[in-house]
Amino acid sequence: MISPTGDGPGVPARKVHEEPPQTALARIETELGLRPYQRKALRSFVDRGGRGIAHMATGTGKTLVGLGAIEWARAGNQRALVVVPTRALLHQWTADLVDH
Repeated sequence: MISPTGDGPGVPARKVHEEPPQTALARIETELGLRPYQRKALRSFVDRGGRGIAHMATGTGKTLVGLGAIEWARAGNQRALVVVPTRALLHQWTADLVDH
């Protein structure tokens, strides 16, 4: 979870500047270096109003698509919530959020 006050689980808050959704989407796709199928998944999420489930095979970059979705939401000054079933995935997500 990224908290606007910086009180999330080890993830620092960053100042967010609102930007137009399509501008944010293009920037995010470039910054994250998304592959075509990942771009398609992220655009599908955006087209559905920021809702969806990334159902992709292991190792295909669901976390990266999720990071893109979070960044897109934050660009619109929205909140994001990541729910994971295991502590291992919690640690993976926390590390990925800090790195990106």
